[in-house]
Amino acid sequence: MASEVHGGVTRPIVQPDGGLPQGHRPEFIPVSAAGGSPTVDTELPAAAALSDALANPTAPLVGACVVGFDGAVWRRGGMLSAGQLKVTVVGAGGTFMTDAGEGDGAGNHSGGYPAIAHPYEWSGSDNTWWRRRSVNISRSAQANALASGSDLTLWTPAAGKKFRLRGLVIAASVAGRCELRDSGTVLAYLRLAAGEPLSLMLEANGVLSAAANNPLQLRNQSGGAADLDAWVWGNEE
Repeated sequence: MASEVHGGVTRPIVQPDGGLPQGHRPEFIPVSAAGGSPTVDTELPAAAALSDALANPTAPLVGACVVGFDGAVWRRGGMLSAGQLKVTVVGAGGTFMTDAGEGDGAGNHSGGYPAIAHPYEWSGSDNTWWRRRSVNISRSAQANALASGSDLTLWTPAAGKKFRLRGLVIAASVAGRCELRDSGTVLAYLRLAAGEPLSLMLEANGVLSAAANNPLQLRNQSGGAADLDAWVWGNEE
């Protein structure tokens, strides 16, 4: 049988019947020195059991697809009992995404992905991020013939809490001015027309009271007695 040197190794040639047109080389296949079945090189590592903290996986890719490198060693991905992939979201600095770790007033979120946990609003007044609130409290109040200079209490928060005002609707029986107050501090001066409701919707996170236990009040500054009606809403924290 004819032979051919290929890669420094002499191998027998298996040549098909007839000539080989167009200058094609003869075909050859490798066989063992003792004859028998051809030797096949799979170029795959030997099979090995996978475990945590492997220096490098010895399995081919099909066995290592759920193995991740943590910067020092390889680790298997976690699975739930039903077969779903278990994922824990952490930030670039390794901080778990929780309210405790990513609260209000963060300059830049160490977690890197705040929207995954909850939406945030940027506060241009202090250049920090604040969690967006959902309204869960509303209060209504009414006063008949409230003297000028007197207060109508709109909202008294629970003990140890601050109100966060997100919106209000107020109306007066006479035209004049009212003051919206955080206890003794004026939040806004409001000019009311007689019998016409005034509505305010406060965007983002609204107005947070300066101190716990402060009531939200509406002071009549019309110069005479007035009937006042109000509805306010927001949060306590």
